[in-house]
Amino acid sequence: MQPAPFRGLLLLGGLLACGCALSAKKPPTPAAQITSADLALLPKSADERYFIVFFGCHDALHRARSSHTWATLVRV
Repeated sequence: MQPAPFRGLLLLGGLLACGCALSAKKPPTPAAQITSADLALLPKSADERYFIVFFGCHDALHRARSSHTWATLVRV
């Protein structure tokens, strides 16, 4: 078991590593108030297209524990 002062310093170091993320506020956006029903009522454009783009990465040894996958939906 580690001594209490060392654990305190470790906790303080972890909090400092987070920076301002612990006190960050999400900026207001009108998109947060749109419901799926509101989106269904929007007029559809004939030339509107949707794409899903997948991203992935891994370390040089291709280990599963260090791999990540992201996806984003793009409307053009």
